[in-house]
Amino acid sequence: DTVVTSIVAIIVVFALITRLSTVDGGSMKPTLYDQERLMITDFCYTPAHNDIVVLWNDNLYNELTSEWGKAIVKRVIGLPGDTIKVDVDEGAVYRNGELLETEVIDDVIYEDGHPILEYTVRPHTMEVTVPEGCVFVMGDNRNNSIDSRDGRVGFVDMNYIIGKAYLRVAPLERFGGIY
Repeated sequence: DTVVTSIVAIIVVFALITRLSTVDGGSMKPTLYDQERLMITDFCYTPAHNDIVVLWNDNLYNELTSEWGKAIVKRVIGLPGDTIKVDVDEGAVYRNGELLETEVIDDVIYEDGHPILEYTVRPHTMEVTVPEGCVFVMGDNRNNSIDSRDGRVGFVDMNYIIGKAYLRVAPLERFGGIY
């Protein structure tokens, strides 16, 4: 009876409270790397600044399924009402006028001193206010991330957040909490 009860409890926890997700690509380096496995939850979850979330995006092509729509992993930079300013020339991101401290990985190819952004053309400076019910997200690898700066992602409706990442479970040598 104890074994059966334990198995049922584990199934309920995984079905209702937590699930597994895989990082696809290098947009979250150095925090997360391609193909790392994460535990995520949406149980009683309300987005907060700096949370790492998995969200669904219908506008990105999923090469695995050969269909449109895929889960992506990003960091919450802005909440409803926040003003976000991204200055590419300075390599700086501001939230409500305050500079956010970030470690940016430079995976960008340069041509004539200007970055070639493989997936999108971004303005050198953008300033936006996050609308109600939405978040503004960015990858930690700011120079190589399809995120809210890209029209295919833009502001993310909170209903599209699958969950908050809280634990890296694979590879085992990097097992631990996510911050």
